[in-house]
Amino acid sequence: DETIVSVAAKSPSNIPRFRYVGPALHKGSSTVLLGDAIHTVKPYFGLGVNSALEDVLALRAALDEHPTDRAAALFAYTNTRAEEAEALVRISRALDRPGFLGFVTFILPIIMDGIFQNLAPQWFELNTIALLQRDGISFAEVGKIKRRDRLLQIALLVFGAAAVSTLSNALLSATANIVAADRTSDTSTLGV
Repeated sequence: DETIVSVAAKSPSNIPRFRYVGPALHKGSSTVLLGDAIHTVKPYFGLGVNSALEDVLALRAALDEHPTDRAAALFAYTNTRAEEAEALVRISRALDRPGFLGFVTFILPIIMDGIFQNLAPQWFELNTIALLQRDGISFAEVGKIKRRDRLLQIALLVFGAAAVSTLSNALLSATANIVAADRTSDTSTLGV
């Protein structure tokens, strides 16, 4: 068949890029988008099917809430899932960038999360991947928690660097004063 031949002749495609199609996840009262149609993620995150099932549950709840008004049900579905779909795509992008940017947006945050969470678990949450595996927490909540953690981590690092710089300058100044005083003292004892 001609379709099979044309598909077979195409070059292999890369895994789809992350994309989000919101803010509206429906059209009128007859069309709704679910799963990868609204939030494409890499398959090795294990979030695609799970989030698609959450979409189905949200659609079912919206239809149950508005049994006679399909347009209102689809609008309610969009209101329930749009923020989550966008957050899922944003998190997925941050976890899968190539090269140095990938180090800065994925590896370094995991290292920082581990250090800060061990030092102050009352202030810092687990890393993003661990939070995504926690029951009862939404993608949007994970994003908000990690943004708060990053701001606090950066503030503490900047404060720490400023404190080290101030202490180093004070130590260098004190050392220079001691050395200058010793030289003055040595000069006066020699009668110079």
